[in-house]
Amino acid sequence: MFSETTSLAIALQQWRAVLGESGVRLDPATLARFQQDTMCSAAYAEVVIAPLSAAQVSACMVIARRHGIAVHAVSTGHNWGYGSASTTHASCVLMDLSGMKRIVSFDEELSVVTLEPGVTQAALAGYLQEQGLPWLTPVTGAGPTCSVLGNALERGFGITPHTDHFQAVLGLEAVLADGSLYRSPMSLGATAPCFKWGVGPYLDGLFSQSGLGVVTQMSIALVKKPPVIQPFYFWVAEDEGLEAALDGIKRLLELAPGQIGGINLMNRTRLLTMASDAQVVGMSEAQQRSAAAALGLPAWMGVGSIYCQPAQHRSLKRMIRTELNRFASKSLFQTRGQLTAMARLLGKLPGGWSRRWQRTLHKMLQGIALMQGQPSEVALPLAYAAGAKALAGAPLNPARDNCGLI
Repeated sequence: MFSETTSLAIALQQWRAVLGESGVRLDPATLARFQQDTMCSAAYAEVVIAPLSAAQVSACMVIARRHGIAVHAVSTGHNWGYGSASTTHASCVLMDLSGMKRIVSFDEELSVVTLEPGVTQAALAGYLQEQGLPWLTPVTGAGPTCSVLGNALERGFGITPHTDHFQAVLGLEAVLADGSLYRSPMSLGATAPCFKWGVGPYLDGLFSQSGLGVVTQMSIALVKKPPVIQPFYFWVAEDEGLEAALDGIKRLLELAPGQIGGINLMNRTRLLTMASDAQVVGMSEAQQRSAAAALGLPAWMGVGSIYCQPAQHRSLKRMIRTELNRFASKSLFQTRGQLTAMARLLGKLPGGWSRRWQRTLHKMLQGIALMQGQPSEVALPLAYAAGAKALAGAPLNPARDNCGLI
């Protein structure tokens, strides 16, 4: 708890002057939401302040410094792998940036979007679709409600061609602890930045996975949707084939950088979590094998995607199939249309076998949407593998549901 109650009371009064009553939250419902955690660690949120602009962030930091109060900033707070929104510091004010939702600009010539911390994967995908802009949202398995900016700062990884999301960051704006503003050297002009390294020492990396400042704006390079987005799948029947599979995946990524997105290699436990309603964690090895066999699932399954022009498609498929034949027990190239037709056909067949395969095909279709830059919750059930129950009718939220990826 806060020890300097007088200082906090004065700070709260000054924050209210900057943010208004609605921007300073001490109500039990808000605090309870921000005290949820995905790592079974101490989680605190005694006060939540919610600025709506970089100027307000700056003013809040000046007040915090004046009174010696620590500040923990979050974008949307949906950081399922690293503790979500809470802080382990008992005397710390939480700064909620989810209300900063502006997509500041999109430069079509440079393929650069500039946005604020509250812009989620779903919001960016919706913006691109509404504006008729054929670019890919840098999606992750964390789901539609997660911050694009926050994921990049945490060095997130995705499956679209720019797999390393911080590598795609071309510039940022951040408020330092004293309220002063930092901007990347190449972000000062009228156009979007297009040269990541700027001039002189590279400083933007200091804000990645750190508490050096509050990042209030970021410019990110996007990839234009190519005419062909082709998923492929491969099976590794037994665990003994894993080493050869890893070598083969490395070869594939070296042969066609940029044309093969990230390849996701999933073990039997993860496959069962995504394809079955059963509680997988706690099953014995024999039980997992039996459940996987009933669903036609191997020890390991890989999912990848081709991003290319029509003239390159056939040769890339041939090259990938040749490499997969070296280590995979089975491989499959299916389009969205083919999977949809299969699901429609299975929907007319009775029995549990048909329903199980319908579920698998539904997951595969969700995976294709992810490859096409459409965020989804297809991978998020992994956080519930130990038996946590999701809230019916609501988006998945591991922190709320007392589970997580760790």
